[in-house]
Formats: sequence, structure tokens, C-alpha cells
Amino acid sequence: MSKLVLFPLLLLLLSISMPFIHWLNSNDNDLSGIIELNIKPLFENKIPKEKMIVAIHVFKEGSNTTKRVFIGKVNVPFIYRLKIKRIPLGLTHTHSYVWELGKVRVITEERPKFKEIILAIVILDPEYFGTKTLIIEPKKKITHVDVDVRLCRTKKAKSTSLYRLNTLNSARTYTEVAEAKMWLKSGEVHSISGLTVYWCAEVYDTVIYFESYGREIVSIIEPGDVSDSGWVEAGKKPAEAACDDWAYATNGVKRIVMTRVNYKCEHWWYVDPFTGITYDYYYAYPTYFDDVDEGPEISCSYCASDHPEYAADRSPDDPNPFRIGFENSASDEKWLFTRVDVTFWFESGSIRFGVTVTLYRAAGSNTGHPPYLKVYINEWQGDKLYWWYDNNNRKRYVAHFSWE
Repeated sequence: MSKLVLFPLLLLLLSISMPFIHWLNSNDNDLSGIIELNIKPLFENKIPKEKMIVAIHVFKEGSNTTKRVFIGKVNVPFIYRLKIKRIPLGLTHTHSYVWELGKVRVITEERPKFKEIILAIVILDPEYFGTKTLIIEPKKKITHVDVDVRLCRTKKAKSTSLYRLNTLNSARTYTEVAEAKMWLKSGEVHSISGLTVYWCAEVYDTVIYFESYGREIVSIIEPGDVSDSGWVEAGKKPAEAACDDWAYATNGVKRIVMTRVNYKCEHWWYVDPFTGITYDYYYAYPTYFDDVDEGPEISCSYCASDHPEYAADRSPDDPNPFRIGFENSASDEKWLFTRVDVTFWFESGSIRFGVTVTLYRAAGSNTGHPPYLKVYINEWQGDKLYWWYDNNNRKRYVAHFSWE
């Protein structure tokens, strides 16, 4: 086809598509939407191959596993358009400040907020592997997301506990799921002399974030001829409280807060129809926590010291106890780390999960909130009690205390 024909055809396609895109983004009464994923696998900041296998999984409420909505060998970068339903959750307010006529004016804007959609992107290849967890609020009818998936190299392995005789059976479509519970570092609670401070979680409301993980085992031809990526970090994933519970510190003690977190591991597989290579891949992620307890003691150089200028204060006339709340955050800052070594048991075998689990300094969601502190003043040891957020930041989830 000549360029003279292609150019008018391109203009025609643009003239048809642009009004549709404008309508889709402006029609607020229609709750349907599209998430456009621009998926780019990267190894040492370069795309290592022209074609790779891409799998896309969507978390579905009420389902025991994610739903694999796409898998196939494609040219990369790869664009996938996922049709979704945007679920409204009310309004969210944002505040900005401007200086006008010698005064500060607060501008408040409100917009609809929508339930977040959680996805997992998996890259499969005999030499490379990568996984990424995505948490997306579909604010617009069409939400564009650039997805850089960091790859690692697989390593040759002589055997694996999950190798099966039917590894090369291309008709195999079965998936398995297993669960394991583990105690993980989940925050801090500080006290000074005369105080008891509780770190509190509320059922179905408190949300904290831990690392998710992926793993690939590639079976090429001969039994035992396999490659293994090992467990690879995939990004943060929320864990919701399944309990009303607390941990506390009193009379100058500072502690790590521990929660018992349920991790789910999905085992999927795929046979490349062109090469016969079989990919067993695993996706492990937190789902909820159902117990809270005190962990090891820690030290703090800020508590029981001179308070900063921005500290809040309490006097004997103020209500006792009182609550300290925090703000939602989607930060990717890694905070606390717990070494775990558990086993996920499937009908077909087992796989060891020996990793260092990361707690992110992130909490809350569009449907939940961070944990909070409840402070009891047992004995006044000054005219005033001062308290302040760590680094004057409500999103660090730590508070310090000092007497006047």
C-alpha cells in the first residue's frame, strides 16, 4: 500500500478514535473504563529480547486466586488494554494554599474516588524473570500506566521439588494455591515514664503493606534440566486487619509491633506452544493479619528529650486517654525487615519460602486507614505532656513523647 493511501487512512482513524477517547473520559455517568498498561521488561535498564512471555493477573474480590486475563509470547514493550468497572467510593478532598493580599487562602478541591484495582504482571523467559504488583486507582475513564518490570537472570538447577513427570504436557491448565502464616515486624510503639501507649488495629479498616514475591522454574527438555530464578521482590501489597487488636509499650519502653500475617502463594504454569518449554511460576503475597503482639525492645533518642517547636501538648484538664491518628500513604519507602523461612504445601509438592519480608512505610487505602495510637497518662510527671510525629510527618507512623 502506498504512502499516499496510508496517510489519509491514518487521519481517518485518528478522527474516529479521538472523539471516542474524549467521550470515554468525559462521560461520568458511565462507570466502565480501561487501564492501558505499557509493559516494558528491563534487565540492567535495557530490554533484553524482542519477544517475551507476558502474564497479567487481576485480583478479584471473593475469589481464592487471581484471574489470569492474559498470557502469551509478545513483542516487548507490550501494550495491553484491560477493561474494568470503576467502583465509586464517595469524594476525596485535596487542599492547596495560595498567598493573596497578604493572607493565606486555602483552596479545597473535591473529586470522586474509586476502588483501587490490584494487578500482577509476570515476565517469563528461559533466561530472565520478573514480577510487579500494581495498585491502581482508575481516576479517569482511560488510565495510562507505564510498567517497568525489573528482570533477574535465572540460574541452572539440577532438581526442584516441584518437578513433575507431566511437565511437558501442553494441555495442563491447572493452578494451585497454598497459604502460610508468619509473624512480621509491622510498626513501632514508643512510651516514656508515666505513659502507656497502644498501637491499635481495627478489623476490616486497618491496612498496612508488605512485600509481594514471584518465582519462576523453567523446565526445558530433560527431567531435571531446569532453571530457577529464586524468589524475586514484586512490590508492596496491602494486608487488611482481620482482628481488633493492639500492642503496647509502657513506662519508657519502646517496642517493635508484630502482626501475624497470612501469605498466599499461587502456583501457575504455562507451556510455550512454539518451543515446548514449561514455565512453573509462583506469586506470593500478603492478604490479612489476624493477631497483634509486642515484639523486641528498641531505643529512641527523641523520646524524653527536648521537644521540637511543632510538638502538640496535653494538660491535666484534657481528656485522658487520647488518640493519635496518622495519614494514608502509598509510599514505596522500605521500613522494617523480618527474615522468614516457611513452606507452601501444594497437592503436587511443596516449595520453600525463605526470604526477608519488607514492611513498607505505607498504610491505608481508599477503603481503609492506618493503625493509630491510644495514649493513657498514668501519672503526670510535669505540667504538660508533649507529643509529636516523627520528623513532623503524619505518614511515618511513629510518635515521640516528652514531659515539660
